[in-house]
Amino acid sequence: MIDGLAGVRRENGIVALVCVNCKILPSSGCGVKDGRVVQLLMCPRCAHLIGEWPTVEERDAELRAFASSVPMTTYFESDLGSIDD
Repeated sequence: MIDGLAGVRRENGIVALVCVNCKILPSSGCGVKDGRVVQLLMCPRCAHLIGEWPTVEERDAELRAFASSVPMTTYFESDLGSIDD
């Protein structure tokens, strides 16, 4: 399940997936839930848990579907934050 993710269509055609609150790229990693390793996507700035999946393949498939089906939000370059802000 994806929660709090936005898409930004870049001029070069890449769709950047960003935290809907902070507008920065999320970080992927692993966690443990009920004794099982799960794949996580989390905002490094606000620590919002954007998504959780049992496998990398399931995560990638859901993110691809999200990027292709959700209307992309347009941000100006100056609107996008960085971790260094």
